Amino acid sequence: MRLLQGVGGAMLMANSGAILTDAFPPSQRGLALGLNQVAGIAGSFIGLVLGGGHTMGWTSPLVIGLIGGGCCGWISSTGSSRASSCSTESAWDCSLHRTGPGS
Repeated sequence: MRLLQGVGGAMLMANSGAILTDAFPPSQRGLALGLNQVAGIAGSFIGLVLGGGHTMGWTSPLVIGLIGGGCCGWISSTGSSRASSCSTESAWDCSLHRTGPGS
């Protein structure tokens, strides 16, 4: 399972710059790419801190993963929907905003 997570994460990190460059206008690309890098670094740091949960027992990493996954799922499902503006956007832009559990 960890092997698949590593492969998926590597593919996401390798393509995230291209996806962000294509999805954002030139005036917002710097902010989008910067936030992407900050999120990666913050995730690495937070993972080390929360990794100390291994010392609390074998079930604590499972609970931490469940809480983190639940929070991420909730955030992605409550995001704003841009379906109403898809008539003026290209099909690629609409497909970017119609993915995920909240669409």
